[in-house]
Amino acid sequence: MKKKILMTSAGGSAALGFIRSLRQSSEDYYVIGCDPDKYYLERAELDERYLIPKASDPNYRTILIDIVRETKPEFIHSQTDVEIRALSLMREDFDKMGIK
Repeated sequence: MKKKILMTSAGGSAALGFIRSLRQSSEDYYVIGCDPDKYYLERAELDERYLIPKASDPNYRTILIDIVRETKPEFIHSQTDVEIRALSLMREDFDKMGIK
């Protein structure tokens, strides 16, 4: 069974390197990506993608939690400081859902 990973800022260069490393590993991953830039999101090497608002947007939290509930990833990974801060503020929500 594939392990599901949710990647925020999935269209950036660092995220692309992370995703390519996952693809080269011996594990089988299903990578779900979110990004606020539709052009970055298009170029990302993902299995599933979601256009979301920037982490500073008041709707970010609700939209991301809805995506997590729908996709049920095992792990969430982010590259940007702004999103890492936003995700850390949602830690209790993710803990309740069993997400790392």
